[in-house]
Amino acid sequence: GETPGTVATPLHQAVQRMIEWQTPVATAKGRAETRMANNFPMNAGIANMHPTGDGKYVAISAVTQATAMRLMNMVGGPELCADPRFATAEARSRGLDDLYAKIDAWTGARTTRQIIETAAAQDVVLGPIYTTDDILADEQIAARGNIVTVPDCHRRPLPMPSVTPRISGLTPAIR
Repeated sequence: GETPGTVATPLHQAVQRMIEWQTPVATAKGRAETRMANNFPMNAGIANMHPTGDGKYVAISAVTQATAMRLMNMVGGPELCADPRFATAEARSRGLDDLYAKIDAWTGARTTRQIIETAAAQDVVLGPIYTTDDILADEQIAARGNIVTVPDCHRRPLPMPSVTPRISGLTPAIR
């Protein structure tokens, strides 16, 4: 068969996909939105990282009304959903600090596993934030070969991210 051509994948591309909305918004508004610490600049929804009871963090995203309601029902029941401070996206945008405190209290009282299991049952979008140890212990990451081990300058094993992208039929060289 034919040898494939060069495939260029810039390292910043994955991060760029996470913030892809910024370019069209800045162009349409004639200015870039400034950061608000960990929150989306336009307060478009609930999106933050919350501590767990076992010393880890989970990232939570609920940017539509339906997903916000599922999240708030999970952490505070119908009472939280009906609270006028949080009942609409506009109200939530003014009260995110209070809402995040409620979510922090809920996640802080549970282990990461409990949070993930409850969220899956409630159709709430969240995921664990991995430490390096979590990445190295993840069976799926290992099975996909996303981490390789190479010798460092002292010939000790050094785990590092594997080559990306991978193209079928080609074996990447790691130097």
